Amino acid sequence: MKFIEFTEEASCSFEEIDNQHIKMIDIVNNMYNSILINDKEKVLKQFDELISDLSAHFEYEEAIMKETKFQGYISHKLEHDRVLKHTKDDALDFKNGKINFGTENMKSFKTWFYNHLDFNDKKLGKFLAEKGEN
Repeated sequence: MKFIEFTEEASCSFEEIDNQHIKMIDIVNNMYNSILINDKEKVLKQFDELISDLSAHFEYEEAIMKETKFQGYISHKLEHDRVLKHTKDDALDFKNGKINFGTENMKSFKTWFYNHLDFNDKKLGKFLAEKGEN
């Protein structure tokens, strides 16, 4: 089951960032399906994949923002830091049995993902296009 889909509307018009988003969506969809079948071991493995992927993706975007002197860098980076910390905390709490990470948590991630695309990444993509990057 596809929990999140990448559509043309989700594109930020920067190929490498879009490709990274597609990879992230695949991980999230696999994680969602593991939650549906109640496979804690798979969910934990996918948490590790997601954290690694988010870290690499955020580092990539932040490097581009610094290199191009993107004015929204600070707020964009703070959002990255917040979501990465939250994801790491959820993974640890789930592993230690402190929370029952489920579909409602995934819905929250999905909302964040689409909002982040609309309010941050699309602005970055537009900025990069105007600077002739891609």
